[in-house]
Amino acid sequence: MQWLEKIRRGGMVQSILWMAVGVVLLFWPEGAARVLCYLLGGVLIILGIIQCAGTFRRENGTFYASLSLFTGVVSLGVGLWSVIWPDTAKGLIPVLIAIVILMHGLQDCAAAFRLRALQYEKWWLGLLFGVLTLAFGIVILWRPGFFADLALAISGACLLYDAGTDFWIFWKLGKLGKDESYDK
Repeated sequence: MQWLEKIRRGGMVQSILWMAVGVVLLFWPEGAARVLCYLLGGVLIILGIIQCAGTFRRENGTFYASLSLFTGVVSLGVGLWSVIWPDTAKGLIPVLIAIVILMHGLQDCAAAFRLRALQYEKWWLGLLFGVLTLAFGIVILWRPGFFADLALAISGACLLYDAGTDFWIFWKLGKLGKDESYDK
């Protein structure tokens, strides 16, 4: 299996998981906080393990591999913390989501430049998605309690946007990179 195909599959699975978390936050914010700590922690642990394992298998020294390892380690650590101490994590859910969204924004920007290297004419859409994702993460991080009860619902909507744009980017990477062995 080619490197881009592995990234595409992992990214699309990750996007679907984040869409599920976004739907829960958007439609059930008031009752979801404690349960969400366990779910979010579990998702972060799974994704952290997948990203770390994928990075160690590649060992290609690229910026994307380094970013993937960093994202994996942070995801794993935050996931474990959320599962072990859910009452502490509950008040920080918007902050945790903002951190996840910021990491995804960085990954989206890196993937957009990969689309450009693959000569995809509309690579800039991926970059735009990445920059908007970064902006959403910054807004949530800057004022996590500003909207009080709406913070989780807004975080959920941002996660849905983030997951949808991630899905598009990884789908395009897989589609364009099927016959490529580009690994720079």
